[in-house]
Amino acid sequence: MELLKLDKSTALKLYPDVPSWFQQVLTNSFGTSVKGNILDRINSVDDALKEADSETRDDYLQAISGYTTPDRIAEEQIKLIIKVVNEGVKFDYGDTNQKKWFPIFKYSPGVGFVFSISDFDYGCADTFSGSRLCFVDEKRCETIAKRFIKEYNTMLL
Repeated sequence: MELLKLDKSTALKLYPDVPSWFQQVLTNSFGTSVKGNILDRINSVDDALKEADSETRDDYLQAISGYTTPDRIAEEQIKLIIKVVNEGVKFDYGDTNQKKWFPIFKYSPGVGFVFSISDFDYGCADTFSGSRLCFVDEKRCETIAKRFIKEYNTMLL
C-alpha cells in the first residue's frame, strides 16, 4: 500500500475540484479551513444551504415551508446566510467587548435600499438590527449586505 502525503496548501488548491467524498477526507484531515474563505463560497442562497449543518438546514427548510410572503422568505434566507458566514460563532450579549456588526442601508427612490455603511455595537444589537442579523466582523457584514441586496430589499420593502 502506498501513502499519499498532502500539505495544507495543496489541499486548499485541490478542494474545489475534487469529488465530495474526497472533500470530506480533506476536511477530516485538515479541518474546515481547507474549504477556503467562507465569503468566497457563499454567492447564493443555495450555496449557504449546502454549507449549512443539518440542523440549520432543517430549521431553514421548515421555516420557509410555513411562509407564503416574499418578505418572510427573504428574511429566512438572510438569517440562513448570516448564520453560515458567521461559521458557528454565537454572540454573547453579556460580553461588552465583543463587536456585533450590522449593515445600514439608505433608501434610494426607484432603486430601493442600497448598502450605506457597516456599524457595530459591543453590548447589544439594537432593535433596528436584531441579533439574528449581526455579523462577526465588518468584512462579512459589508460583503453579504452588498452581495445579497436583492434579498435585503425584499425583506425590507
